[in-house]
Amino acid sequence: MNNYNDEQKALIEADKKWFSMSKSAEDFLAYTDPEFKFFPPNAPFMAKKETAQEFWRSIVETPGLTLTWSPEGAEASSTGDLGFTYGFYLLKALDDAGNETIDKGKYVTVMRKQKCGEWRPLNDIFNSDGE
Repeated sequence: MNNYNDEQKALIEADKKWFSMSKSAEDFLAYTDPEFKFFPPNAPFMAKKETAQEFWRSIVETPGLTLTWSPEGAEASSTGDLGFTYGFYLLKALDDAGNETIDKGKYVTVMRKQKCGEWRPLNDIFNSDGE
């Protein structure tokens, strides 16, 4: 990350902060932009935070869940009001028989700078590698 400018560093830090809130559906969605939109795999587009919160709650309440994600990069617009992060995730959980399932994939999170100067997720999309 040595070659990143200040905005790119701030975007990556915002991504990491959002991940730190991912174990709570309420905290996870509270950190997002007021106009947040969610594009999860194998599910409908979610334009309302309440819908996204219920979906995320179903994920974090999965038995044996372990979720990690890490940003690999970030870009900011020349105007400094929009940016995005991208990276990879690893999700492990237990199926109904108690066997571990693993889902590896990638994500892109579009962020908007708030009036207070903080970056917040505006749109999030992720999908599996299919392995």
